[in-house]
Amino acid sequence: MSEVKIRNEGAPVFGDLYLTKLMASTYDAKHEMIEALLAAIMKEHPYIEIDEALIRLVLDEALVNSIKHGNKYDVSKNVTVKFFGDEKRWGISITDEGEGIALEDIIPIDNANEEMLDHGRGVLLMSELMSEVRYYDSGRTLWMTLDHPRKGFGDPVPIKVSDDIPELGESD
Repeated sequence: MSEVKIRNEGAPVFGDLYLTKLMASTYDAKHEMIEALLAAIMKEHPYIEIDEALIRLVLDEALVNSIKHGNKYDVSKNVTVKFFGDEKRWGISITDEGEGIALEDIIPIDNANEEMLDHGRGVLLMSELMSEVRYYDSGRTLWMTLDHPRKGFGDPVPIKVSDDIPELGESD
């Protein structure tokens, strides 16, 4: 499980930038974005094994949070999605046009309870299923990565993502 952090600076991109796409704050646009991201993941990283249902769930939770909590269903506001990666991992950043979030607004993962049935389970799921989850731009950008094993290479060796990405400032 990754620790959730919020930083004030912009989110980094590592490796190649495969996709940058603007999305309207609607659920129809969210479905189209998930399909576009899954297609891009399979195109750019065909040698990895992914659990499509779990990746779909993570993307759905992340995009719903941007539409619902970030942009507050305001269809005049957009969500910007970037997909990037290298030979060790891939990442996605999702930026809304909302006010951002504060760390204290996120239910602590180690304090999960029935409150999460209505609010907070998305962050828990993303933190459990992704290698790293961070928030940038004062909470307006969700940044998450997934280390990936290569097919046919046996058991994956864990890669510490935080060692590979330079810190842009300590504003946790």
